[in-house]
Amino acid sequence: MSRNSKEGIVLAMDCAKTMRDECRRGDRSVFEVSAQCLRNIVRQKIFAETKNEYLLMRFSASDGVRVVPQKGGLMCPPNFHLLRHLMNDLSDVTRVTSDPISVMDALDEAIKQLVEYTRLKKLSDKKIALLTNFGHFDDKDMHRFDTDIGKRLRQLGIKLIII
Repeated sequence: MSRNSKEGIVLAMDCAKTMRDECRRGDRSVFEVSAQCLRNIVRQKIFAETKNEYLLMRFSASDGVRVVPQKGGLMCPPNFHLLRHLMNDLSDVTRVTSDPISVMDALDEAIKQLVEYTRLKKLSDKKIALLTNFGHFDDKDMHRFDTDIGKRLRQLGIKLIII
């Protein structure tokens, strides 16, 4: 993983079930669960000692809070109004992100917020973790994802890694 200070990194991975099950218990913060997911999947300690190195963007219903302080970092839940009407059951995180079109809509909204965030703070030394569900993506969906979302991220100088 590059440590170039001019490069942002996006980690996108399928950990919706783990997130839902762990957070439902309420033992740990979203940040702590996310950190565990990232460490387990990447298999290395990618969370540095520096606080707030990672900005976590979680795809779920947002209450409009821009940045939520968590122990050891920040969580920025995107406001994705397009998906809000799908949230009949707030505990069903996977249903919100299981449809490829919906995931891309949510990512599109997250990128808009990312651009807004980087106007206020430098993206250097920030790694952006997008926690979502890519389980229902087929080859056509992945191609559209790369041409749409991937292109926009590259224009922002952000590297996307799907695990």
